[in-house]
Amino acid sequence: MDSQKELFSCKEALFFRNEFREARAAALKDAEGYQQILFVLERLGAYMFEKGRCEGHKHKKANGLKDYQNCIRTLVNKHHPFRGNPPDDYHIAFDSLYDMVREGRNDALHQGAVARNLTLRSMELSLMLEDTLTAILGGEIKKLMVRNPVRAYAWQPVSFVRQMMLENSFSYIPVWMKKSGDEKERWYLIADYHIAKYLLPANGARNKLLARPIEEAEASGAMIIEQADRVCPDKTVEEVLECTKCVEGKPVLVVKRDDCRKLLGIATAFDLM
Repeated sequence: MDSQKELFSCKEALFFRNEFREARAAALKDAEGYQQILFVLERLGAYMFEKGRCEGHKHKKANGLKDYQNCIRTLVNKHHPFRGNPPDDYHIAFDSLYDMVREGRNDALHQGAVARNLTLRSMELSLMLEDTLTAILGGEIKKLMVRNPVRAYAWQPVSFVRQMMLENSFSYIPVWMKKSGDEKERWYLIADYHIAKYLLPANGARNKLLARPIEEAEASGAMIIEQADRVCPDKTVEEVLECTKCVEGKPVLVVKRDDCRKLLGIATAFDLM
């Protein structure tokens, strides 16, 4: 295991990084939703164990998180920025954090407070492993973006876009449409701020404003939509941050080079940290 390739390929790292990211997002919506993170942790450990990707691999068979710890530690020690041992008191070292998650699993089935604490520790461990796997990926935006993003359509009512934002805690949703005065369709961003401002002067007509299709609300001049920054998937994070408004809190849309209508992903500064 002298090279990065022998330990984990970019495709493998990307798959498991996305799995952890999705599991952590699910845990954020459920104070006791640690299970999905643990499922991904077990899949990662089992995969590494079966492939023999750990130092001191002595067992022919493994069963459970304890047997996978050595394998996952090997990955963290090689690729995590702190090698699993942060230099201060604000973080927990890998082995201690892993043990907390592993040992707390059974107790969490019976005690709500312990389950909530386990969810927090599981998210910490997930972040550590996401950082570890991201270090293998390199800096191309296509490897860090959120794939298959939620999008809106011009014919959908404002009420539905508002609902998607509230359900998912989104501040922006992309929409492909032809803005009034434009000659062609392009990608725009609908912001929560502009929806709130659009609904503010309702004066008893809120239901009518919510029922309006996006294209009608924009054409009336009552709702502002913003043109989106677009980048190709092979751009580096450095290039994206330099040439876009990502630093202002707006997401960047990743589109196909030869077909800008094809939305591949979305990335915010939050995703690139």
